[in-house]
Amino acid sequence: MAVQTKVTTFNQYQELVLQSCRYLSTRSEPDTALKLSMQLTAIRLSLTENCALLLQSETGIPIALQRIEIILLLCRHYQVPEKALQLAVRAGFCSALCQAMPEQARSARWQAYPALLAAHILKQSPQSSSLRFILAGSYPTERKVAYWLQNPLSLILTQAEYLSSQSLPLSKQIGLRIAVTKSEYEIALLRQLLQRLGQLDNSDLAPSTENFSADSRFTELYDAETKQLEQYLQQQPELAAPVLARASQLNRQQQQISNLHLALNLLGRQQIPFILAEAELHYQLTRLKHPSQAVWQQFSKVMAHALALLSAEQHSEAYWQAVSLCLCAPLWFRHNDYSSPALAPQRLGSAAPFDDSIYRQDSTHALISDLLCQYQLTIWQQPVTQWLHNMTTLTDNRTLAISFAWNSCKVLLLNDNIELLEKRPAAVTNEHNWLAQLAANSECYCPLTLSL
Repeated sequence: MAVQTKVTTFNQYQELVLQSCRYLSTRSEPDTALKLSMQLTAIRLSLTENCALLLQSETGIPIALQRIEIILLLCRHYQVPEKALQLAVRAGFCSALCQAMPEQARSARWQAYPALLAAHILKQSPQSSSLRFILAGSYPTERKVAYWLQNPLSLILTQAEYLSSQSLPLSKQIGLRIAVTKSEYEIALLRQLLQRLGQLDNSDLAPSTENFSADSRFTELYDAETKQLEQYLQQQPELAAPVLARASQLNRQQQQISNLHLALNLLGRQQIPFILAEAELHYQLTRLKHPSQAVWQQFSKVMAHALALLSAEQHSEAYWQAVSLCLCAPLWFRHNDYSSPALAPQRLGSAAPFDDSIYRQDSTHALISDLLCQYQLTIWQQPVTQWLHNMTTLTDNRTLAISFAWNSCKVLLLNDNIELLEKRPAAVTNEHNWLAQLAANSECYCPLTLSL
């Protein structure tokens, strides 16, 4: 079946989807379903219609199309990268198209689970491996799949299918799901969906590797007077909160500090710049809404403690956190975390090493270099450059510390091979004792759930 390529209106697109479903209702052609899913995905993503407005429409749209709009709405809310978004939408189309095929009637146990039915049908096609992975990961609660084996695209697809299973207004379907669900993941997704429905546009405000520091005010705040800092932080609660938390942590009486003027005076001029750097970096990374946010946040925290333990230099905790976040920021741009369970390796004892190939990309090198310059940490630029280019002779103490700290985090949190720690600084005499010390010092734990 050939799909019309020149589609300019949503009504034309809607007719093509329904036509495709009717065509497949008399055929068992997995390859055709895959081809149609790719074509329909390209058509839908070329249209400018707003998902939220379509889902709020009183006239309603067919169930198959409603499913796609919910997927798009959630993907755009979570700032899912374009390639992952395309994969999620294709999976949604495969689910809808396969549900129309004759196998649906003959597979009674799959009828309530369209995505799993699609995975079952498409296993006949060798071209569908990535799509089958998303489809087969759906309905994790019903299948009692452990949290650390779930992936975000499958969760989004499952939610879309829950909310497009009946010909009811979306608001009523959400109410029904809230009443019956026992999943914390689903509650989180429903909240985000309601939030997104209340927005009038699909604007993407998340930072990218190119504009990550575009909104930074750090340079002008670095030498600002205390009064100026106080005025700025009063307008930026996401940055004020870490400042107040640090002041509460460091004051001798261990009292909760809620006054910014007092907090800034308690912390002193020397610490404030790095507290601001840490807060700004953390805020920018949180805006990415990465599903492995908790994992990478923990990774950066352990990395900061490792650098502090390995260094002879005396700096505040905020300083090391700022250095660590500059080094770890590229982890938030790992796109494969959207289509695979990031926590699976360490839970299953897999021998496969953690994939940090993103650190071999020029864009990653540029991002880290820009961040170190932005936050007045240029003393680390040369050691980081040597580390990123994997120079075999690591003679510089900072370079060796970065390499060893990074590998220690991979071993401790991601179950990588302990042989990575063979080349160690002179201060470390035993790898196992070092890892135990690092785990205790950083209060290390492994997050078991995705950040939704």
